[in-house]
Amino acid sequence: MPVLTVLEFFHGIGGLRAGLEKAERESALPVVTEVTAAFDISSICADTYNHNFEPGKTFTRDVKSLPDSFFIENRSDLWMMSPPCQPYTKRGKELDSADPRAAGLKRLTNVLRTCPSAVLPYGILLENVPGFESSHSLSELQDSLRIRGFSFVKRELCPTQFEIPNRRKRFYLVAVKSSKSAVLGTACDPPGQHTERPLEEFLVGDPERDYYDEEYKLPAHYLRYQAALDVVTRSSTESDCFTGAYGRYAKGSGSVLRCGSHGMRLFSSKEITRLHDFPGLFEYPQHISELKRYQLVGNSVNVKVVAALSKDLLSAAARASQSS
Repeated sequence: MPVLTVLEFFHGIGGLRAGLEKAERESALPVVTEVTAAFDISSICADTYNHNFEPGKTFTRDVKSLPDSFFIENRSDLWMMSPPCQPYTKRGKELDSADPRAAGLKRLTNVLRTCPSAVLPYGILLENVPGFESSHSLSELQDSLRIRGFSFVKRELCPTQFEIPNRRKRFYLVAVKSSKSAVLGTACDPPGQHTERPLEEFLVGDPERDYYDEEYKLPAHYLRYQAALDVVTRSSTESDCFTGAYGRYAKGSGSVLRCGSHGMRLFSSKEITRLHDFPGLFEYPQHISELKRYQLVGNSVNVKVVAALSKDLLSAAARASQSS
């Protein structure tokens, strides 16, 4: 069975890896994937990644420092990446490619433009915030992809389009080494209908107490901003995007749960991780606090959306590898 090798850049807690593995399990393609290396500058992200996937593949290193020789010696079939979103988010300074945190992506863009043809991957998947679509960083990346003969599609997708009751619209790019855009299938175009699945399917706790948990009772500083909170219940079919600031900032960081007469509480990191469609066995190392877990999952990707796009990526990359 053919093996597609994978390089992960800005791997976070492993959402891209989980999505790719989910796509591999659910597709009927006679292909398997093997991650050969995964990069992130965060040691806590690496701890979480290694806790859930086989250790020894992660490198706590800035992508911008990777030399040309690395890409030549570690040529891979697929590149998957979720670059830092701060240069492109409306809550940041929107410095775009001038932001130092965009340097890693710029390095990969330059490698794509200048590396020998034999080093190029067959397929690429990228995730970022919606503001990335109008960025100079994306413009440079698209130029490199066109020059090197890639076809690509761009989509803004939300988990609610994939039967997940959580609003988290993100930008995705799927590129394949082919001049024929038809190699990309229909997974990049979901039906678009909103889910009717209730949040209750993702909650942890006692339904007799409306899932109230004293450990997650609403912090005092949240109570000062009650009018600004997005309050949902167990029967709600949508929830606000959970950001890395959840638990620290009340406004705009994610929904809170009203548990009947018991009051309101925060979602737990386990529940938010479920809403991101991580596997049931996924867990955080014990030394990572709940607040830090909020930050980690708030900066991650939705596994189900990544899996849908990865099915197209795997299929197209497998065909490209066979014709090369």
